[in-house]
Amino acid sequence: MILASLVAVHCGLAWQGIGTTAAQAAGWLIDPLPTGSLLRMPVVGDLASFDPALLLPVLPKLVTYVVVAVIVQILYVVSAELDLRRAFNVDRVFVASGFANLLGSLFGSPVMGFDRTSTLLLHNIGGGRWLGRWLTLAAMAFLLVFGAGILALLPRPLAGGALVALGLGHLTNLALAGRAFLRWEIAIALVVCAATALFGATAGFLVGVVMAMLIFAVQYAQIPAVRRSLSGAERRSSVIRAPDTAERLRVAVARTRIYALQGYLFFLNAQAVHARAAAEAADLRVLILDFRDCVGLDSSALVAFRKIGLLAEQRGFDVLLAHLGPTVLRQVARSRLTANGRIRIRDTLDAALREAEATLLSEAGSAGAGEVAHFARHMTDQLADRLSCAVGPADFAPYLTVRDLAAGETLMRQGAVADALYFLERGTISIEMALAGRPNLRLRTTTAGTVIGEIALVQGGRRTATALAESPCRVVGIDRATLARMERERPDLALLFQRFLLLELAGKVVDTNRLLKAELQ
Repeated sequence: MILASLVAVHCGLAWQGIGTTAAQAAGWLIDPLPTGSLLRMPVVGDLASFDPALLLPVLPKLVTYVVVAVIVQILYVVSAELDLRRAFNVDRVFVASGFANLLGSLFGSPVMGFDRTSTLLLHNIGGGRWLGRWLTLAAMAFLLVFGAGILALLPRPLAGGALVALGLGHLTNLALAGRAFLRWEIAIALVVCAATALFGATAGFLVGVVMAMLIFAVQYAQIPAVRRSLSGAERRSSVIRAPDTAERLRVAVARTRIYALQGYLFFLNAQAVHARAAAEAADLRVLILDFRDCVGLDSSALVAFRKIGLLAEQRGFDVLLAHLGPTVLRQVARSRLTANGRIRIRDTLDAALREAEATLLSEAGSAGAGEVAHFARHMTDQLADRLSCAVGPADFAPYLTVRDLAAGETLMRQGAVADALYFLERGTISIEMALAGRPNLRLRTTTAGTVIGEIALVQGGRRTATALAESPCRVVGIDRATLARMERERPDLALLFQRFLLLELAGKVVDTNRLLKAELQ
């Protein structure tokens, strides 16, 4: 159609006897263009007279152009991929554009780049095939070497018609895409168009970026910063306690709240965390903020956390920050967020929970680390309460062995033969698992009145973890050989003991299920 129109116009001009100059004056052909080669040989010697200080006033504008150009190029490439239904190598496109600009600048060429409109037009007329590519390169080389004067033979109606067709194509595409736009996106598009018409393309683009960022901030603030909120009863620490102590704690931990934070925290969503804490402050003793899923925060979010610290000081509760990343940790340190003593930092959520539970037990009158529990009495109490069986401590005394441990001493080691059960009468023991190439993983902590290694007594095998005394401890044990002797000498007592083991195992299964449920919420 283009070639046919070109031939038809010039045939008509020739038939009417109208020359090129008269046709241009009459508006049939476009205005004359400069003649001669477009090539400009590089003038390297003039670079010595260039003053770098001249760049300083326009440096911000240059940086802005570079940023805008990069973003626009990416958008153009992605848009062309969708229209042409094929994938482009963005890196190759950028390298090719950069190489063309460096080479072209030596010969006076303006800055060029990937253009969506010309790419689609070239593809639609066959330029995407090998013949089209070579014809295009040949035409560009011809114009470069011999000049653009030949373009003066292009009919003005043909050039205008091409521009009108391109414009109508853009409007059609915008109208079709506009049906899927949100109202605020349409508003941004109109504002960008107005800014572009008044101040230029770069200013319009920057106006659109600023507006999109503001709207994104407002929309992002709608995502709750608190991903989930749990009470201390729903999410307990890894410390295993005696039944009576656990019962006292079960009532007290309702005053602990855990907020699992998420995303990036800034002035809008961080204020929501403060508002939630303020609403629950009357029933709080410990507030734990878990930053595990928080990717970062800004200084305005720290203002919200300082307000939480002030609230904690006024209402008498503690705030524990857990799982802080290195960057957030440095921000908190520089802001002196922990200066009032109410806000403290702990490495993990479990460490924060252990501290919260210790605080609640201390205020509830528990003896804490100094508690003493006797195995025989504990077992007989359990059997009497749950199974209505009357047995005395003296019945089990012949089958028990007592062992004292110093702080740091090993009760049982990972990989050793598992053949005994232990009851902790005094002190604290940590259960750790050794992992190849990593620090030991702390599984749980046991306090006085708890059983350790009951599975080993039933199943045997090898120890799956190491038990270390954190403080001076006293443990009472019974091994498989002694249990076999009890089964021979006192089968009734052995049956009760095995039922006691079932109760202990069932209790730990319930605790494990509770922890899993809390983690999967």
